[in-house]
Amino acid sequence: MAKRKSEKKAKDKAEKKSKPKPESAQNGAKSPKKPAKDGKTGGGKKGGKKGAKKAAHQAAKKAAKKADALAPQPVKSGKGATPAEVGAGLVAMVKAGVPEKEIWDKFFSRKFVSIEGGMAQAWHGRAAVQAKAEWWYSAHKVHSLQAEGPYVGATGFGVRYTIDAEEIESGKRHKGDELAFYTVKNGKVVQEEFMGMAAPQEAPQA
Repeated sequence: MAKRKSEKKAKDKAEKKSKPKPESAQNGAKSPKKPAKDGKTGGGKKGGKKGAKKAAHQAAKKAAKKADALAPQPVKSGKGATPAEVGAGLVAMVKAGVPEKEIWDKFFSRKFVSIEGGMAQAWHGRAAVQAKAEWWYSAHKVHSLQAEGPYVGATGFGVRYTIDAEEIESGKRHKGDELAFYTVKNGKVVQEEFMGMAAPQEAPQA
């Protein structure tokens, strides 16, 4: 009896081994997983809404950046006194007859540049500008000097000067107007440029 049972078990075991395996198991492929529910992968309604929202945000950001590029930008002269404050102080000192050296000490950078527009020449630094001023005053006698302004801008200010001066050597006396433009940076004048009235010229012919 025991012998028959053992023979039957051996026979059943042999039959199981002889049965063919499914094709997917033979190839080593795993059984397909269940499809993910909507919203848990890149597809579905939630994924689509999220992508559209991101695209809209990027488009709005790009449009804002373009608008900023076309918008005006603030202009500043730095720290310290403003161009209006420097201009008002300078004009007040000129009207009071204060010497230029004192005005330079108060409102000008030691490295400021002075440009004579009519001569197309520039003097760099306090020492060079002072030498220019000493030469001019040695050759001229000033009878009166009037200052009008300041005309204030974002980076500096302008002053209109009316002068009555006499050439010492020739005794020739002349009156003239000129505009001076002062550039202010961090509360100090870093450049001045004097511009006289240009001589009348004929209009170019067509």
